[in-house]
Amino acid sequence: MIKVIFSTTGGIGSRLLRVMMASPYSHCGIVAGDDVVEASTHGVRVVSLYDFIRGSIKHEVCEYEGDNEEAVAAALKQVGKPYDWRGVAGVAAQRNWQDDDCWFCSELAAYALRAGGMCPVRLDADRITPRDLWVCGN
Repeated sequence: MIKVIFSTTGGIGSRLLRVMMASPYSHCGIVAGDDVVEASTHGVRVVSLYDFIRGSIKHEVCEYEGDNEEAVAAALKQVGKPYDWRGVAGVAAQRNWQDDDCWFCSELAAYALRAGGMCPVRLDADRITPRDLWVCGN
């Protein structure tokens, strides 16, 4: 099983993202044992599960059918890549979300899920939001 963790905070940025995406969550990452591989404004990185949920007002883990080792390995190969500012700003249509040059959280999670054999979204989708992934996991 592939685990994706979703979270949200009470901050203005999180609230804005939730409204723009019609999502109960503003952030997500791939669970890798006691760590999470996430794409944040710091770029793709590994953080402890504790640090990922610290400060969140709500979080939830969804499990997806698939090969967890492959999904985590794909996410880990992206560590160090920059954040996808264009995608999060809503102009992802100008970029294929599967290009691995930069990521925002739900693009990275969808990419890892696909590598693990689970594709919860249409490959031709213009953008992937935490809501898209969350709905498929529930």
